[in-house]
Amino acid sequence: MKDLLRRIHQHELNDLSAVIAYYFLLSLFPLLIFLIALFPYFSLNVSPLLTWIEHYVPSETAELLTRQIASLFGETNSYILSFGLIAALWSASNATHILIRAFNRALEIKETRPFFKVRIDALLLAAGLIITITIALVLPVFGKVIIDSVTRFVPFLENLNLILNQARWILSFFMINLVLLALYYFAPNEKLGFFDIYFGSLLATTLWHISSYGFSYYIENFKGFNAAYGSLGGIIILLIWLYFTAFSILLGGEINAMRVCRRKKKFCPD
Repeated sequence: MKDLLRRIHQHELNDLSAVIAYYFLLSLFPLLIFLIALFPYFSLNVSPLLTWIEHYVPSETAELLTRQIASLFGETNSYILSFGLIAALWSASNATHILIRAFNRALEIKETRPFFKVRIDALLLAAGLIITITIALVLPVFGKVIIDSVTRFVPFLENLNLILNQARWILSFFMINLVLLALYYFAPNEKLGFFDIYFGSLLATTLWHISSYGFSYYIENFKGFNAAYGSLGGIIILLIWLYFTAFSILLGGEINAMRVCRRKKKFCPD
């Protein structure tokens, strides 16, 4: 534990988590634009989304979002799609590039790969993270809302409500664990074995789900906080959640590095 605390301070995990959280937040808005712009291509009904926003999002933000969604919906604009996807990937790839450098630093290894290869790796890892975290976040954070809505229209599923509520967390856990295993394997400039990375991945996944549960609890129970602080309250909570997400991933990387050091029976220098 003492070594881990030293590494957290030495490798500036708190500062790096804040920077990564900023880039993750920056990628969310163009990602939303991209996802909403996809609706007309698949003839999807936007009404349930607008209803959810009006019910759960602060009134000031809800009005702005519904207006923007209404302006985007119904128009198949390839420029909006391209902008949303490129902007989201660029911002998220900056976050994964920081993770690559942080993992190398934790392992005390130098980056010898060409710059463009590292950036391409960061881009691919960002795409994987965006897809997986989007799905995994929808399941635990908004899963209860989705299940309640579905059981309202399909009454016989109401008896399975408890099982479905538990299953959303289990499925989300395995998805996040899988993508983190891939991140810890492909990101560093040294290929680690499964037994080097599984414990760090398991710890990071567990911490991520604890913070996600807190975020979910806030969404379901603290509407009064939004009433007092407006849309700023939601942004603050989201930033805190993204910060803990980044810190969990970085902490898992440090755990992996400590296991590698012990396996090689060497001391990782300060």
